[in-house]
Amino acid sequence: MKLNTIDYLAPDSAERFVESLRETGFGVLSNHPIQKQLVEDIYQEWYAFFQSEEKHDFLFKAETHDGFFPASVSETAKGNTVKDIKEYYHVYP
Repeated sequence: MKLNTIDYLAPDSAERFVESLRETGFGVLSNHPIQKQLVEDIYQEWYAFFQSEEKHDFLFKAETHDGFFPASVSETAKGNTVKDIKEYYHVYP
C-alpha cells in the first residue's frame, strides 16, 4: 500500500484526500492549517484517556457503534484472521 502526501493547498486536495481515504483508509496532508502544538495536545489528551480507567465509562453502544471499544471486541482487518490488538473510540456526529 502506498500512501500519498496530499498538499492541503492544492486545488484538488479535497478530491485526492477522499480518494486516499477510500483506497487506503488513511490520508496524509501537508501544509494544513492546524497548529502542530494543537495536534500534540490532542494526542496527549487521548493518550491519557486510554491510560485511564475512565474509558470504561464510555463503552460503545451496539446500536450506534459510538464510544470506547476495548481490545476484547476489536476488529479483524480485511483479509486477515487474527484480531487487531487495539483499543479505539468511535465518534459519529
